[in-house]
Amino acid sequence: MRYRSSASQRHAQAPSRNTRTSGSGFTQARPAPRPRGSHPDTRHMRQTQRKRHQFFPAAIFIILIVLGVAIVVAFTNPIVNAGDIVEEVASITTGQDDEQASGSDTAASTDGSYPISGNVTLAVDSSSYLYDNPYDWSKLTYDEHGNLIYQVQDSSGSNVVLSREGIDVSEHNGTIDWAKVRADGIDYAIIRIGAHGTEKDAIVVDDSFSRNIVAAREAGLGVGAYFYSQATNTDEAVTEANFVLEQLNGQSLNYPVVFDFEPVEGDRADGLTIQQRTDIADAFCSTIEAGGYTAAIYSSSSDLTYLYNLDRLAKYGFWMAQYASEPTASVVFSMWQYTNQGTVNGISGDVDLNIDLTPALQAAEGEIDIP
Repeated sequence: MRYRSSASQRHAQAPSRNTRTSGSGFTQARPAPRPRGSHPDTRHMRQTQRKRHQFFPAAIFIILIVLGVAIVVAFTNPIVNAGDIVEEVASITTGQDDEQASGSDTAASTDGSYPISGNVTLAVDSSSYLYDNPYDWSKLTYDEHGNLIYQVQDSSGSNVVLSREGIDVSEHNGTIDWAKVRADGIDYAIIRIGAHGTEKDAIVVDDSFSRNIVAAREAGLGVGAYFYSQATNTDEAVTEANFVLEQLNGQSLNYPVVFDFEPVEGDRADGLTIQQRTDIADAFCSTIEAGGYTAAIYSSSSDLTYLYNLDRLAKYGFWMAQYASEPTASVVFSMWQYTNQGTVNGISGDVDLNIDLTPALQAAEGEIDIP
């Protein structure tokens, strides 16, 4: 979703539609290309301070004892993983908790992005901002990697980043080196979990989902999932959502499961009314949330305003695609897909780039205090 270029070469492109065929033989509509940024202004990055712990002689003594126990266990009970015992004791003696060890918070804070903590929801307060978003687009700039960021200043004049940089990928992006992706300043990835055929009534899993979500998480990225829907009624939407829940099988996500419906003339879901589309999206998302995950809606800026009853769906929130230097939609969206012609280290070819604006929205709502 981004490309590296000089400022004079950067340009915005309006989205166009095309189709791609998955490895399973189903054609699927995909949005068209869009751009990535330039070189950033110098800025100070706010970083999360982390406590450092000293090892005391008693702690070292405990570790030696546990290492001995682990060796004995490894030979006497192969079912027990001795390495898990050692890792648990190490986490106790250093004071690390599971969330820190996962790498999401650490990775996100080292490059100045707003840290990922817990589950990120894209839901918006429909009574406050639904049709009048609070963003100041003059705050958009680029970081040292060329990623788009939303940056404000605190009372001392220091820069504070109220966004996170992300990508969305599928099997079409090939084999990904996720360590290089993380090193290129990417904080999170929304990964396609599956798709509903645009012509045939069949649901298929994305061939790269399992590999991508494990490797992305191991590299320290936050992860979410999206499903390309072609549901024509609420029953089919529930079937799609249950398919997603089966594929996830209880594994944790940092970001929502996203309902992705992109209408194309002639597709099996073409010709639905606003009421039908809203019912279908609501059925999918409510089923996902009943399964223990958060949900959200993906749409282009033009489709978002006329495909759905936004008041009913604001409780899930919106991920909007518009390929321009800044968004023009007044409706509140929490994530913006700003190009599909991006370049990221570790990925061959173009990739979709996104900016997560939930910290900026939370700051506008008073949930985040900027000193």
